[in-house]
Amino acid sequence: MRTGAQACAHPCARPGAGACVRAGAGPCATRRAVLGLALTAGIGAAAGLRTGSAHAQAAKLSKAAVKYTDAGAVEGKDCDDCSQFVPGSAPADFGTCRIVEGPIHPHGHCLAFTPKRKP
Repeated sequence: MRTGAQACAHPCARPGAGACVRAGAGPCATRRAVLGLALTAGIGAAAGLRTGSAHAQAAKLSKAAVKYTDAGAVEGKDCDDCSQFVPGSAPADFGTCRIVEGPIHPHGHCLAFTPKRKP
């Protein structure tokens, strides 16, 4: 109910449904309306993140920040074993990384190493 013991006059109001959850002159906020609004906001936010993903990809980490080196010292943890590595045109050519800026050696290594999934 609204302040002053007035019943909600909105068409969605049902007897015994409880107090109106929205203060003011507008209609009461039903659970369905609130969930619908939340779903719409969530879809909008997801769309915003998706369109912002190109910008997020452009902001890569520096080699110094991830302690990148062109020669990895740990067997099986070279850049060509990492899921973030994008190989060059030939196996020995420098490639790129999805999260580290600049050219990346296939046998390099950094702290951002993420092993490839095994098939």
